[in-house]
Amino acid sequence: ALSSVVTEKDAEAAIELMLFMLRKVGMDVKTQAFDIDIIMTGQPKSKRDRILKIIDLITEMIKENNNEPIRKEDVIQRATTLGFERSFVEKVIERLQDSGELIEPKPGYILKTIM
Repeated sequence: ALSSVVTEKDAEAAIELMLFMLRKVGMDVKTQAFDIDIIMTGQPKSKRDRILKIIDLITEMIKENNNEPIRKEDVIQRATTLGFERSFVEKVIERLQDSGELIEPKPGYILKTIM
């Protein structure tokens, strides 16, 4: 039966339960830190930050190219020199194309739809 009085033991059990759940669903495996963003958005903040860096890189490269399409391979190469894994950059570009944020006006070239 439930008690109308909360004990210290009850509070400790609640804290343990919360920590257990955070470890299960809110732990960023890359940083080994609790990340509430995983629960709220489905991905850790560290990954979102890396995606934003790729988007910023693409924006910068397009501006350097007078707002003309840039070679997808050039983005991948520059990103890998900055420490990103090729497969990660390829996935980001693919997701941005799927969402309509990037278009491929000609094979192998990309352009942002909104600058």
